[in-house]
Order: sequence, then C-alpha cells, then structure tokens
Amino acid sequence: MCRYHQITFAIVASLVFVFLSILAYGEIPRLLDVPSDLPDIQRDKLAKLRAVLIEERNTLKARVEAHNKKYAPKNSVEYGELEREAEQLKSEMQKHIQASKEYNLEVRLNQRSIPGQAIPVIDAPITNDENNRSAYNYAKVIDQFKVETSRRYEPYRIENDVPPKTWCNIFVQDVTRAMNTELPADKITDEIIQWLNTEGTAKGWKSITNMDEAQKMANEGHPTIAIIPGHAAIIRPGSVGLEKKGVIQPAIAQAGGNPHGAKHIRIGFTENQLKNIQFWFHKLI
Repeated sequence: MCRYHQITFAIVASLVFVFLSILAYGEIPRLLDVPSDLPDIQRDKLAKLRAVLIEERNTLKARVEAHNKKYAPKNSVEYGELEREAEQLKSEMQKHIQASKEYNLEVRLNQRSIPGQAIPVIDAPITNDENNRSAYNYAKVIDQFKVETSRRYEPYRIENDVPPKTWCNIFVQDVTRAMNTELPADKITDEIIQWLNTEGTAKGWKSITNMDEAQKMANEGHPTIAIIPGHAAIIRPGSVGLEKKGVIQPAIAQAGGNPHGAKHIRIGFTENQLKNIQFWFHKLI
C-alpha cells in the first residue's frame, strides 16, 4: 500500500462575523522515488516530473495557508471573494492529487517485480465502482496499467534453463483492485481459484461457463476474469475476439509470458486449457 502524508486544508468559520476557509482537507500521496535502474532518458523524465510536483504542492500549501489567515465580515463582498478563492484552491488541490497519483503509477509500472520480494500495491489514478459501470470506464481502468510495456509485468528469469517467473496474477489483482472488486493480494492463481470458489461469491463474484456470457459481462463494464491453475487474464470490453463455431472467443488483456493489452483468448490459453477454464465476473446485484 502506498504510504501517505497529509497536508491539512482546514475550514474555520465564525457563526456571526468572520469566515476563514478552505472547504475541506486533502490527503496528498507521498511522491515515490524514481527507480535508479531506469534508462537515463526515462529516469530524467520522471525526476523532472517529480520536481515539478514538489514545487507545485509547496506553492499550493503556501497559498492555502495564506488563504486561511484571511478574515471577512459575513455576507460582505470580501466574504464572497474568499469563497471563490476557496473553491479555486480546492479544484487545484484535486488536480494535484490526481497528477501525483498518475506520477506514482508511472513509477510503480517502471519497477521490476522480483520473485521473493513484496510487490507494492498500486493506488491507481483511474478507478471505477459498482455505481458507474460501463465498457468505456472498464477499458480506461485496464489500459492505464500499460501491460504490454510495463516493467512491473515483465517475466523475470532467474536461470536460463528455468521458466521465467510471470506476473499474470499481479495484473489481474491490479485491475480488479482499481475496479473496487479486489481479489486477495499476494496469491497465485491456484489460491485465487480456491478463494473464488469458497469466499468469492459472498464478495459479489459469480461463476459463468459460457464464453459469450463472459464477453457480455465485460462489455457491460463488469470486472470479468478467465482463470486456470497457472494463468489468469482479464476479459476486456471490445470486439477483438475471434468467433469460432458460432461461439464468441472473448477479448483479453494479460500479463505472463506474452503480455498484451487486447487479443483474443486463444493467444493466452491453449485448446486444452480452454476446456478447464473458469470465468468469473463481479456484480453485487
């Protein structure tokens, strides 16, 4: 879990004469350090962005502190000006929080996942919940993780004669967490399957066997996964699926030995694996 520190933006108001404002308080994410093992160009780009964000938040903090020292009579012209200033500061604060989350996501996606080491949880800037499901929103959540190019999901080879460690489970967990349907963290696919079949239904996860239905659920914006022991993928909205014998082959995004953001399911699973595959989607109602 990303660590946070708080910069407090407080509201103080007199019941009669004076108004000292900012409308709320904000929790601004701590900016992560730039990974030291990046290529120079990429490292410099992130370092410059981090410096800009630090300067921006220091300036914003100073403006808020100055604002909170201002007084004005209730219902005066000055009082109205303070209210407008507070709204402007609140808007800028929210934009800064979003930009900080986007920077932290970029850092996390550029950190290699290493076997035996804890893999940090991502506080994604783009999220979605049960009240606002759509194919568009679901696709935006998936695409922000840049699964095809992110170092976070690159296979990690320890020895040349040993298959590399892959991170399909981490990608699926990242996406479902951003969709507010989090699967248990730090679990391999076999353990996720066991959890889905024992505890998942109580958390809103539902099992389906029909590929067409799995794609339909994804196209409606519901988090949907395909999983077998050893591999898992996200069923994504879209139409890249390949129709075979009248059955829709779902579109998937996956990490693993062949990371990709939008291919049909037979790129990620063999014919034999498809015979034993499980599909799950999340819907509370």
